[in-house]
Amino acid sequence: MATLLDTFLDWVKANRAARTDDWYVMFLSEFAKSIRNLSIKNLKPHHVEKWSRQYVSNSTRHGAIRSVQRCFNWAIKQGYLTKSPLVGIEKPTPSRREAYVSGDQWEELLEREKNENTFWQRSQHAVRRRSESCDRRTTQLDWQNRDTSFEQTFEFLF
Repeated sequence: MATLLDTFLDWVKANRAARTDDWYVMFLSEFAKSIRNLSIKNLKPHHVEKWSRQYVSNSTRHGAIRSVQRCFNWAIKQGYLTKSPLVGIEKPTPSRREAYVSGDQWEELLEREKNENTFWQRSQHAVRRRSESCDRRTTQLDWQNRDTSFEQTFEFLF
């Protein structure tokens, strides 16, 4: 089991964004600890469901179960397995959390940022989800000038 998880994580690292890799490593390393030496043929949906209970939020539990499912679905596509031991596993419905910046909050942010090429002004026009706008790596930030290198990672509307 550990070999399959490691092989999948190697593939994710080579083929997906660093943020995606971090997400899978977080969940699958915890899952591997919970099942110890359990073989794939002995893995049952209840093992995954029991492990996922450590997470309080339905959204996190959904993501945790999804990460394990994704590993097994990938293994089938790659020819490592012929079927998944997790067929039919149920996931809780993730809850949605929307966070919006009000007009007053936006004006306050702009007031704090005097440089017209600031992070917040650029993120206002970026074609990305809010969470992606806020997930910048420190290598993309110029702390002294309070700026970031968006050109390489964002598309703009204008």
